[in-house]
Amino acid sequence: GGSHSGLPYHVHAETWLGLVFGKKKWFVYPPGKSPSSAALDGAKFHPLMGVYEYQTRVLPLLMKKDKPLEFVQKAGDVVYLPSNWKHATLNLGEAIGVGGQAAYSSAEREKDCLKVLEHNPHDIDGLRGYGLSLAHQGISEPEGGGLGEDGIDKRTKILRKSADQFYKAVSLQPGDPELVLLLGEVLLHLNEIKAARDVAHHALEALNSTYLPNDVPASTLVAARTNIARFMTNTGLHGEAEKLIREVLNDGGIFVEALIVLCTALAGQGKWKDAVFEIDEALKRFPHSS
Repeated sequence: GGSHSGLPYHVHAETWLGLVFGKKKWFVYPPGKSPSSAALDGAKFHPLMGVYEYQTRVLPLLMKKDKPLEFVQKAGDVVYLPSNWKHATLNLGEAIGVGGQAAYSSAEREKDCLKVLEHNPHDIDGLRGYGLSLAHQGISEPEGGGLGEDGIDKRTKILRKSADQFYKAVSLQPGDPELVLLLGEVLLHLNEIKAARDVAHHALEALNSTYLPNDVPASTLVAARTNIARFMTNTGLHGEAEKLIREVLNDGGIFVEALIVLCTALAGQGKWKDAVFEIDEALKRFPHSS
């Protein structure tokens, strides 16, 4: 990647990365050691900010106990991280690397996240990971199977428990549209369409918030708005999705992804001729894409 590019904080299975060229800075938290949402709010952290902005603006404001482990990887170095170690990376100049990542089953993710939540019940990544593992389990259950004495089937119980984790996480970090949409996906599987639509509006409001930093990368905002528009089509908000995705396209959104969302939104409104027109116009602009 280019200089000052990188990946924001994320968590996954055990991984390794060998650097072939350049330098890469790592910011790492062991499981359960992430700073509290209050500490991050005090340091003016926002989940959509770039890693370079995080390093220059947020890190200096964090107390020592809340700061991550930091190190610089050089060409020829290989970094290994166990499962569930939260980390972000920043390229110091151009860098080239190669790596691999193990598969992360729902059972393994759940086990790791429960350990984190036992230590810190308000850990956002623990709540997110536990919610994801429950969602995968719930979706795999047959509808209407395993009815309990309360008349609620096993699938619904698991998905409601998943939604509870995401509700908690969103309350701790309301400005994260990705987290909000994960909640929305679970609500869709529960057939709670109105609640899912409210979530879509909440995610969009988070992007329009006055608390959104001015220097959030434009590509990040475009991707977030595209994902919200896509989710809106899943909830039946086709008109709102069309309006939003046209704004994204005007702002230089990723053309193919945005076009798919636009055509889905148009088709959802019965505007088949408009959808065909948009595809024809795209083929004129990119004649080799057919």
